[in-house]
Amino acid sequence: MSLCLSGKFHCAAPSRCRLKLVNFKTLENQNSHETEGLGSKHLVVRRGKPFNVTLLFHNRSVNPHTESLVLEVCLDDPVYMPLDVQIQEYIKSDYGLVYMGTYQNIIRRPWSFGQYEPGVLEACLKLLEVSPQHLWDKDDDYIRRADPVYLSRVICAMGKWQGSYGGGVNPTEWSGSADILHRWLSSNCSPVRYGQNFHVWVECWMRRADLGAGFDGWQVVDPTPQEKSADQERINTECDSGEEFRNPSRHNRHSPFSPGVFCCGPCPVVAVRRRYIRAPYDASFVYAAVDANVAQLILHEGRVVGRTLDAGWVGRLIYTKSIDSDSPENLTGTYKSKKKGFLEPRTHFSPSPLGGMPPGLEVSLSIDGRPSVGGSISVRVTVTNQSSRPRLLMEHLDAQLKDFNSNPERSFWKAQQEVYILPGEVLTLHQTIPPSAYESILAGDDIVNVAVVIKDERTKERVLAVREFNMSSPQITIEIEGGDDIQMKKEHTAQVCFTNTLAKALTGAVLTVEGSGLLLGKHQAR
Repeated sequence: MSLCLSGKFHCAAPSRCRLKLVNFKTLENQNSHETEGLGSKHLVVRRGKPFNVTLLFHNRSVNPHTESLVLEVCLDDPVYMPLDVQIQEYIKSDYGLVYMGTYQNIIRRPWSFGQYEPGVLEACLKLLEVSPQHLWDKDDDYIRRADPVYLSRVICAMGKWQGSYGGGVNPTEWSGSADILHRWLSSNCSPVRYGQNFHVWVECWMRRADLGAGFDGWQVVDPTPQEKSADQERINTECDSGEEFRNPSRHNRHSPFSPGVFCCGPCPVVAVRRRYIRAPYDASFVYAAVDANVAQLILHEGRVVGRTLDAGWVGRLIYTKSIDSDSPENLTGTYKSKKKGFLEPRTHFSPSPLGGMPPGLEVSLSIDGRPSVGGSISVRVTVTNQSSRPRLLMEHLDAQLKDFNSNPERSFWKAQQEVYILPGEVLTLHQTIPPSAYESILAGDDIVNVAVVIKDERTKERVLAVREFNMSSPQITIEIEGGDDIQMKKEHTAQVCFTNTLAKALTGAVLTVEGSGLLLGKHQAR
């Protein structure tokens, strides 16, 4: 919502129009535009509202009949939001919530956007200056910065998605944007490790003049894309409905926006819901991220011996912070229709070696309660023999951590046993994963995958059941002395409490505290 101005002077005598001084009246204008704190070195004003500046020329007087100053201002704002409550929440508020975890165990974490912190605006402007697009063609970049579609593609970046985070900060330890931007700026624009967002993406409000009517509003922009964009050079692409989209790219194949660049969006949310998977940009990828089918295979000695296809695994719940409230707003319905993906999650899968149903055998897997760090994980497997013959079965259980791309990293616990089941019998098998099996490898709010394969020893048929869940970390409680009535310019004391739920003492613990508008930067205590 900030406005950048470029001025052109038209004078009868150009020598008399030499500008000597500009008084931007920063305090007056920023008070009027409610932009205090957004920048100490620059005047920041909002579009669509008048502001005052004073120009001092080298000559003593200017004739308004023969001399004029032209300011190039975009009158038609492509990012205008009509409702004041939306402006307060999505533009002015410096506080938000990030929702993580799984469908059954949702975790929310506070996030500070930090737009009012010193140096943040400067860091954002610097990001644009070092972008490949700016280095490729400065003049074109400056002109196109008024286009939110272009700008949102410029700021997308890459990250490290798996493996060790040595030599950097674990992604789950960040609690705000300002610290990341400050580190990047102070390190001479070196990458800040690590900042992937665990399937958190951004929605930006903008008009899509490049696509035509019907695609304005919220757009998906993923700053941590997992694959290379393939939409930049698409011309007159036809979507499933037969609708055509104008070519959104003005760059040739050698430009920084050529196909193959890691970038995702902006993609209209309405295009995802309507399944216009060829809508620019990257609608097919966004659609797959929220509404894909998941195929699961059972492998034995490199050979597929069982498989299943689940249409309700992906995109079960999409949350964001509600306007003027810490309650979650469910956005799932804006991405997908209720006929798919709104069903309760499946808890059992029954594939055969050829993809059909093994006769009379059903398996389901569940996790008792909501597992938390320091506690045991209780696994319950239910096997139903609906056939007319008894069966000798082998149960194989395996627990793995999963990386950012949902790929299994390594197994940390295994178990197996032989069981005998009679015709029509329902067996419930219990297993317990002790804390000692996972304490040394968990890094934060980890996702755990537990899978069971039930094998018929006579027919060699196999049935797979899977459950994913997150391990909840111990919570920190904060109490303000005297209650929550905090007064401006008065010192207050806060008490922070943390309970160690592990069976061993913690060493090297670090308490990190930050507060937008309360503390300058981060404060750590060891």
